[in-house]
Amino acid sequence: MLIILVSLSVIYPQDPVKVREEMKVVNVEVPVRVFQKGKAVDHLTKEDFILYEDKVPQTINGFYQERKKINTSITVENPAIEQHQVRGRYFVLVFRITAFNDDIKKGLDHIFEKILTSRDKLLIFANQKTLLLDNLKDKIKARKLIDATLKQQSLASRHLLTGYLNKIKNLLSRAKTNLGIDESTNGLISPQSADKLLEFLRDYLVVWKEYKYRYLVPDMDKYYNFAHFLEKIAMQKWVISFYQVEIFPKLHIAGNFRRTIDRSINSWLMGRSEDIAFSRKVSAQLHVLDRELSAAENFPANEISKLFYKVGATFHSILMTVRRETNVRDLEFKGISTDIENSLRKITEKTGGALLATNNLQHAMDRVMEKEDIVYMLTYSPDKADQIGKIQVQLKGNHQNCEIIYDKNIREDYIREYLSKKMKEAPTIQLSKVTFKNKKLSFVISDFLMRKKKESSKGVISIRIQIKDNENRELYNQQKTIEADKDEVELSLGFARLNPGFYNIIIDVKDLFTGKEAAHLLQPEIL
Repeated sequence: MLIILVSLSVIYPQDPVKVREEMKVVNVEVPVRVFQKGKAVDHLTKEDFILYEDKVPQTINGFYQERKKINTSITVENPAIEQHQVRGRYFVLVFRITAFNDDIKKGLDHIFEKILTSRDKLLIFANQKTLLLDNLKDKIKARKLIDATLKQQSLASRHLLTGYLNKIKNLLSRAKTNLGIDESTNGLISPQSADKLLEFLRDYLVVWKEYKYRYLVPDMDKYYNFAHFLEKIAMQKWVISFYQVEIFPKLHIAGNFRRTIDRSINSWLMGRSEDIAFSRKVSAQLHVLDRELSAAENFPANEISKLFYKVGATFHSILMTVRRETNVRDLEFKGISTDIENSLRKITEKTGGALLATNNLQHAMDRVMEKEDIVYMLTYSPDKADQIGKIQVQLKGNHQNCEIIYDKNIREDYIREYLSKKMKEAPTIQLSKVTFKNKKLSFVISDFLMRKKKESSKGVISIRIQIKDNENRELYNQQKTIEADKDEVELSLGFARLNPGFYNIIIDVKDLFTGKEAAHLLQPEIL
């Protein structure tokens, strides 16, 4: 299950925004959020906090409060931070959708009219695609590109879901034939056919798990890559997730097939001992299937929350529903939402954001714009700067019953450590040195997996290049697979026939050994 999109590869802007310089720790800054009964606690002072490192009390030598909400520039009680007010904001809009409908279009209208300014920067994750929009001066152009991407990705998602529906339909049809069931059947399944019924339920579960693990289970590598990218952005950061609750074909509880199964299970309980055993086996398998199809469980919300408040991003999420019908009476599309909703709620709460369940995105964005994120910044100078300890923050007096949210490992560079470890295990392919000059596109591909092949090591890379004009008309779309015998591949392609105008050039690369992907968007103007 994914909240943030599938393709969270590290993406570097053409003209990078300013990044924080690394330096030896002298002052440690600890962002802290305080909640009481789910509401942010305001007007605390430095004297209300106690700070420890490895259980040793520390002197809080710096303290300020940062208050921010989308519909105003950042407000802080520290003049040294006022520079943020003129830098614009960095918005990440995350779309996990299967239907690009009027609700989403109206929500985007609201965002472009009421929220985004020419100083802001925008990153779009749309299912499998990524768009980096560093320049929002031409909002019409940006909006057309976003709409085209969302339309294409939602269509691809629907095709994918239809493919899995067809798999379930074929399993169901075969099971009905094997069990002698048709639409007019009101009888019972023979206990001698219980093995065939068990086989159907197990095959159904296999199809569901394939879908779940391929498309719903989060890839933590991509979250860490995303956090690593956001960590470098020295701007006010907002992440807004638009999530259409996942649906999947389930056995219709009131359908003839499901009713026949339930009646048969009950009748077997009245029979021989072996019939009772069959009843219990089928009932248990049916229970497992029902439970699995009710929620995508085990979502690592705590770890993902930690990444967002590590990089200083406020996370908002909007849950939407989408209806879809099937022409098979014994199947119905049902939402898979329980664990997803709880996980989103936990992430938004811990990062000072809001979770809303509505299809009215205009109203939702108004609420999100007014949601204020209040962060207390505590700074201290560790006695031993080269020794990294665990942080502990407490409140004094009447505030002891409040919930305090902070990163106890704030001094650890665990994002970089995680990525370094994963890089050794399976490198994440990178795109760099991307340029378009004199109608020539150049780029370098690196960090792909090299495997021993005969007497040398080789990597296998898929490369797709698309070029669209300012009206979103596709002018070029070519894919090629290459074998690389060096750890870096430098490519240059000429496009002499391109006429003067604005273009969108999209480069997608995939390491076929690891499945890791990277993408880059260029928006050059040919004079």
